[in-house]
Order: sequence, then C-alpha cells, then structure tokens
Amino acid sequence: MLFVHGFLEVVGALILPFAPSEFLPGGFLERSAFWMAVSAVYGVSRLIAGYALWRMLKIGSAFGAALSVATLVTAPSIYPFGVMDAVFTVIVLLLILYAWFGYEKLS
Repeated sequence: MLFVHGFLEVVGALILPFAPSEFLPGGFLERSAFWMAVSAVYGVSRLIAGYALWRMLKIGSAFGAALSVATLVTAPSIYPFGVMDAVFTVIVLLLILYAWFGYEKLS
C-alpha cells in the first residue's frame, strides 16, 4: 500500500500542472508549485518506506508509521485531495501496526 500511495502522489505531482482549472479548488493554481513539491516529497518518502518494509527493515515500519501519522494530521487541510490520502493512510497504518504487534493481548 505504501508503494501504491507513493506512486499516486508522485504521479499526481507530475500531472498537476496539466489539470483543468475547473477541477481544482479556488486559489489552488496559485499555490500549485508548493503542492507539487509537497506531494513529490511525500510520495518519494512513501516509496522509500515501502522499499524498506519490503526488505523487512524495522526502520521502514517506523518511517511508514510516522508518515501516516503526519498525513492524518495534515489531510483535512488539503481538501479534496486529503480524503484520498486519509483513506490510504489509515489502511497503511493499520497494516503496519498489525505487522508490528499482530493479535498479541495486553498483559
């Protein structure tokens, strides 16, 4: 899921300059360079975390969880795109937490 989410963010950053203005919120085009940079940084970070998880490195799960928490905090401020981010982020966070803790009971 981190690979999918990261890929979508990188592709979104690359196609944002070509998006029709009627599909974007008001005032969004003036800040599009900023949003392209933010999306590219988050996307590449997710790809790095996904690669680290694929290699079974604990740093990948920690980095992926940190990205997910940061995204959940900031997702409401980037409406309408934050809705998609929040859905993917919750799935990623649940999968990372399940991989880390499983179904262990609290003692």
